[in-house]
Amino acid sequence: FASPAIPSDKALVLPVTYDNTLVVRKTDGELLTTADVGGFLAVISADGIPQTTLSITLDPDGRMLARVVASYVNLAMVMFLVCWAVYPRWVARRHSKFGGEAV
Repeated sequence: FASPAIPSDKALVLPVTYDNTLVVRKTDGELLTTADVGGFLAVISADGIPQTTLSITLDPDGRMLARVVASYVNLAMVMFLVCWAVYPRWVARRHSKFGGEAV
């Protein structure tokens, strides 16, 4: 995000929904303080923000990682249940197709 110069007594409110996992840095890598202003992301610096380019990145927390793991566990359970339900029918069909011989 291209930022104009902002004095130290003002905040830059960005049109991004606030989330405490968002990290804002200046071009030189300096971390800036963020706050929630009406649901939007506000960037604050005690020294002010010079005209620069700000980068907004996502710093995943434990809650996000837990959601990803839970999604994969749910997918594995669904796949297991589908296989558990379909396998007996598949075996019975193969058994009847080949005249009762074990294949």
